[in-house]
Amino acid sequence: MTGRIVGWLILAAGVVGFAGQARAAHCGACGYPTRVVVAREQCCVPEVRYRVCYQEVWEDHTRVCYRPVFQTVMRECAYTTCRPVYEQHMRQCCVTVRKPVWEEYDVLQRYTVRKPVYEQCMREQRYCTYRCVTEPYQVPYRYTSYRPEYTQHVRCEQYVTYRPVEQSYQVPFTYTTYKPVYEQHVRNFCYTTYRPVVQEYQVPFRYCTYKPVQQTCYRTQSYCTYRPVVTAYQVPQTYCTYKSIQETHYRTCSYVTYKPVVTTYQEPVRYCSYRPVYEQHTCQVPVTCYQVVPEIRQRVCKTYSLEPVVTQHVVKVCSGHWEQRQEYVPGPIVTRYMCAAVRPVFDPCTCSCYGCPTAMVAQCFQCPGRMVCRKVWCPQEEYRTVQRCCYVRREHYHCENYTVCRKVPYTVMREQCYTTCRMVREEHCQMVTRQKCCYVPETHCQQVPYTVCRYVKEQHTCYQTCYRCQYVAEQH
Repeated sequence: MTGRIVGWLILAAGVVGFAGQARAAHCGACGYPTRVVVAREQCCVPEVRYRVCYQEVWEDHTRVCYRPVFQTVMRECAYTTCRPVYEQHMRQCCVTVRKPVWEEYDVLQRYTVRKPVYEQCMREQRYCTYRCVTEPYQVPYRYTSYRPEYTQHVRCEQYVTYRPVEQSYQVPFTYTTYKPVYEQHVRNFCYTTYRPVVQEYQVPFRYCTYKPVQQTCYRTQSYCTYRPVVTAYQVPQTYCTYKSIQETHYRTCSYVTYKPVVTTYQEPVRYCSYRPVYEQHTCQVPVTCYQVVPEIRQRVCKTYSLEPVVTQHVVKVCSGHWEQRQEYVPGPIVTRYMCAAVRPVFDPCTCSCYGCPTAMVAQCFQCPGRMVCRKVWCPQEEYRTVQRCCYVRREHYHCENYTVCRKVPYTVMREQCYTTCRMVREEHCQMVTRQKCCYVPETHCQQVPYTVCRYVKEQHTCYQTCYRCQYVAEQH
């Protein structure tokens, strides 16, 4: 194979030396003589040339992109609201009440309590725990996140506020303080509440959007293209391939396993318990009792009475009467137009003469008046005697007997039973079954197959069709 390649190279060198002026550009196609029909180079084997092939390689480039970031800013908006303000007034009202008066005193009472006393003891107890051994490793974890993009819009929104309107009115308030006999009256107390009434209405909301409108335009552009003219020829190409041969082999792999062995055994556990023992006892306890003793006492009571007192005084009263009077009302002034001069005109159709006014004069005339009747108020003053009755309060005193109950204490001895509790200690022994785990190692052998790949070299020869391309200019 190597000798064949050397022979081809010697033959190509001889052809190149014989040609002389032939050039190698475009495989010698440009160096052919124009006047010779059959050239010497056409009988030779074409020269083996190498061509450059391009392979697409993807590269990652980093570029900086900008996006608008909106920031929400709060601004202060002042508005005025009205709220009702209530004022509270107090009036004095005297009421007589009775309240009990308690007297406190201490009584000595003895009692016995028992409290448990705990003693803390320690005992040894063995147990088995398992410790967790953690080995970190990394796992690729892909996740998708969503980033919010905020778009700010502004719209005009109307709202309704309620303004309180206060209206003052008078309410009659009747009360009586003539005698100490109380009568209950009921009056109507009107008050005003505000109930919110919500009314729905629609507000037109205008907004502007942009719609893309595409228009097709045409323009004339001159350009020059090159039409390729392809000529095909074959070139021998030798290449080498490798054939893979797989072979299977076995190897011995030893590993150790641990088998758990559980052993059961018993262990004595001693503990102490307390048992309560209850006992009944009796004792004499002093008890204080109270006896109610009534007593009659006197007190001075004060009462009030109202006496009417009549007084007279003179009051000035403004009065009057209506009088009917007649008045003359003149009539309105009216403008009239009158003819100042008349010119005679002959009519040939009727063979008669008639007067034709030549100028108009405006004159003002007053219409006759009329009598109008109207009422007139004539005031006058009078003095009248008015009687006024008022009540004067007078005080009265009298004695009144009332009964007071007083409690008198006395002591009585009573028997009282109580229970006492004492704790009795008891010791116990219990056999507890426990298990002990130990691991026993075991050795194992295993045949592990593995594959070996070997490559065998093979030579191949093929003919590759090459294309010679020439470009012809065309104007468009």
